[in-house]
Amino acid sequence: MRVTCNADDLPALYAIATRPEVARMLFLFRPGMAADEFAARFALDTTTPPFRAVIERDGAIVGSVGVGIAGRGEPAAPIW
Repeated sequence: MRVTCNADDLPALYAIATRPEVARMLFLFRPGMAADEFAARFALDTTTPPFRAVIERDGAIVGSVGVGIAGRGEPAAPIW
């Protein structure tokens, strides 16, 4: 897993997250959503929550995991 997400990652993540069989299981993404709307959900080049970490396998992007703000004094929470 790579903690930061950068602009070069967005096309691969968009292709994955907007597939109907994937998007139906996600809260933030849907099939056919505009690329700029999709990109707005990704804070780039940061490790301060909220952000999305990029998941890679064998050098290829296979998804992302969101890290959100749980609440005051609480640890960051993963967002699947």
